[in-house]
Amino acid sequence: MARLFTFGCSYTYYLGCPTWSPFLGLEFDNYENWGIPGSGCRSISERVAECHARNNINADDIVIVQWTYYLRHDYCKFVKDNQYHWRAKGSIFQEVNSKIFTPWWIDTFFDESAYVMHSLNAIISVISLLKSTGCTWYMTSIGDFTKLGSDLDNYKADEKINSNEISIQKDFPQYNFYIDRIWSENKDHWIKPIACHAIENPDKNWLFKNKKGEWCISERHPSAVQHVSWLNTYLRPLLGLGDPPKEQQLWLDAIAEVKEKADHDVFTFYTNINTKGYPHKFWPDDIWFKKVPGF
Repeated sequence: MARLFTFGCSYTYYLGCPTWSPFLGLEFDNYENWGIPGSGCRSISERVAECHARNNINADDIVIVQWTYYLRHDYCKFVKDNQYHWRAKGSIFQEVNSKIFTPWWIDTFFDESAYVMHSLNAIISVISLLKSTGCTWYMTSIGDFTKLGSDLDNYKADEKINSNEISIQKDFPQYNFYIDRIWSENKDHWIKPIACHAIENPDKNWLFKNKKGEWCISERHPSAVQHVSWLNTYLRPLLGLGDPPKEQQLWLDAIAEVKEKADHDVFTFYTNINTKGYPHKFWPDDIWFKKVPGF
């Protein structure tokens, strides 16, 4: 029986609601979600390496890697009893990170061109590793990685990307050789970016009320319906999985029920969905409580 290992940021493991990953995990007896919200490419690549060292990924396994953005800086700290946690909170320029990545830190350690290079090296290193195992592997991202976040307006604001149009080809031509090695030579292993699919399906957006009581899209992550739409449209067919299992719709129905009872308030919704307590068969505990290292 194939094992399923998934990696990424909050587009793979979200504390609020199931992403494509646990929905896909429903169909596997052996499933581990190694995603961490806020992750950058460094922690994603290192977690692939660690997972392989721990589990000996082989030709019978399936690995899905979702890449994120180049302005993120991950670091790891051991806390107690030899347990460690990855610290990942999105772009170093976000307000939430201002006490860590101070102007002095940024002036001393940050170089935009180097961070683009670090991310590309992380991606190509994981491709090489996965190829060596013989496993079935696919990759995706939030937006088109070659456009470095400039293709999604909400992420340009969230990641503090200033340029309206930026790309590896135009702004970092010294790295164009990566385009062939990462994407062109592996085009059959890359799946449409998740956020791009969500934008193309606005009818599946989640609507919540803002503080003024107005309807708006106050959640920048795709809805569960958009995650499932992406999963069923692109990834499941590539894996030859056939029709979706009945549990998939049961989960969607359960999520819709919680959302309705939350009166469309995003914070109440997330609180309720994490304490709803659905039967284990349909709502595995390991969606909410990580059983893999480093979280």
